[in-house]
Amino acid sequence: MKTTSTFILSITLIVLSGMSAHGQDMSSIPGAFVDVGYGDRPVAMGNAYVGLADDVNAVYLNPAGLSFLKAPQIQFTHTKLMGLVDYNFVTAAVPFKGNQAVGVTFINSGDDLMREISGHLAYSIHVGQVSAGIAGKFRYSSFGNNTLLESDYSGIFDPDEITTGLSNQVTGDGSGYGLDLSALYKATENLTFGVMVRDVIAPFSWSSEVANTEAQTKGDYTEDVPFELLVGSSYQTGKSTFSVELRPSTDNEQDDAIRFGFERVFFNVLAARLGTEQWLNNMDDDKYMAGVGLNIPKMAGVSIRFNYSYVVDSLANTQRVGVQLHF
Repeated sequence: MKTTSTFILSITLIVLSGMSAHGQDMSSIPGAFVDVGYGDRPVAMGNAYVGLADDVNAVYLNPAGLSFLKAPQIQFTHTKLMGLVDYNFVTAAVPFKGNQAVGVTFINSGDDLMREISGHLAYSIHVGQVSAGIAGKFRYSSFGNNTLLESDYSGIFDPDEITTGLSNQVTGDGSGYGLDLSALYKATENLTFGVMVRDVIAPFSWSSEVANTEAQTKGDYTEDVPFELLVGSSYQTGKSTFSVELRPSTDNEQDDAIRFGFERVFFNVLAARLGTEQWLNNMDDDKYMAGVGLNIPKMAGVSIRFNYSYVVDSLANTQRVGVQLHF
């Protein structure tokens, strides 16, 4: 029994110490602040959005699109990724004179075990059919702040093992910033091209510690959130929209991906959406998306749009629900 419990405790400590020195050296790509897909409409369209960028989701996904908005918009989206981690996404955009617009985004995910918070401020301006966008972001993360009690493990581990485990809980936090650049070109009334470089610069500094003076963590160090290049296009005809996006690999530990999206609007009230994200490798990690939207006509100066998306993933399927306000 003692051997078994020691093994289980060891596994538990590995999980709790996921930010320790050895664990962090396994890959050159940070695991924090991964883009899990934000905004119900873009997700339902396979995340193929950089060449579309025609609503408030552009704040995060392609800020260049903001300056083409006609009126302010606000959006809230919630998802529980793989049924485990809560993500809340709030974004707003306001166009103003001079073909300009600003937008803000706030993302909060996780819990006391591991929490990530980021805030984004975006600006866009267009001249003719060409627009440019820039976004700055601040990131903060904390981990290991969950309370562990001896009673949680009583009867499972020996008292000495529990004491050892609790004293080796790793805690810490980190902060950093990032910069995004993007552009959008409306080639015709129906055809649009977009490009986005996410995290052109994105340093992030971590600090970790452990109560046990004989244990060791990685301490203080800085790493970069890897940048992403996204190139895409969209074509609108009647009430239908088609979009495609390429996400080429920028690191030898990543793969190329191509995304496709489709949206059909019926009677200006109901929208049906389909999409897929295909990773160009030999692994079973492709995603398939679908979603619907309901547009409530404007009343008292505000129209409300409810959105829902469903993602079929090889790991676990995920739902997203959200609401948009158009003023």
